Amino acid sequence: MLFLGAAFSLRAQSLFTPEVLWQFGMISETVASADGNKIAYAMRKNNLAENTGNTDLYLMDVDGKNLKQLTQTPKSESNVQFSKDGLKLYFLSPEAGENQVFVYTLATGSKVQLTNRTGGLNGFSFSPNEDKMLFTADVSLVPTLKDQHPDLPKATGQLYDALMHRHWNAWADGTFSHVFVQNLANGKAEGNALDLMPNEKFNSPLKPFGGIEDIAWSNDGGKIYYTCKKKYGAAS
Repeated sequence: MLFLGAAFSLRAQSLFTPEVLWQFGMISETVASADGNKIAYAMRKNNLAENTGNTDLYLMDVDGKNLKQLTQTPKSESNVQFSKDGLKLYFLSPEAGENQVFVYTLATGSKVQLTNRTGGLNGFSFSPNEDKMLFTADVSLVPTLKDQHPDLPKATGQLYDALMHRHWNAWADGTFSHVFVQNLANGKAEGNALDLMPNEKFNSPLKPFGGIEDIAWSNDGGKIYYTCKKKYGAAS
């Protein structure tokens, strides 16, 4: 009788379906301030009817109080991180058209675009003293079929002579993710960014699931460590 009663009770409740799961916010990229008092995180909310989703950034005290939504844009923010003094948040946002680094000042709620790189950035990280910034960005090293045959501007074919020609759901398009380092002065870029992998037809971080967490500064900020599979040597 107890078993039957329990079974009946379960049937009377709403089922935990994929549609119900989609109604939950999906939290990621949780980071704590250096003093351990605040937590910032990204949360993605999905629209089942439109088959779309959007990620915004939130901030709260470690005890869950003073929850505040920091961004509310039609574009998804990512790569959120605190400044060394805990007074600012840095993050990536494509609201300017391509992913760029923005800085959010906690005291005033102001948001300022920090970078303006053509082609955008994929991820970033500041050195321990915040006098340098490393970032990853795509560089084009292999001419596409359209580049090789400008008389065929509507060509959609792909030409490959080596693996890997596809990563998960994306075809190799002749671009490679490289690691760059940028000097900073008073929080602004100083000079041109340096490509640490010039002319190399390799990716860092590794595709398809690698991210900025695969790249790290040394404690003194004098070195950068990154993951990469360099099987052939640098391209000419």
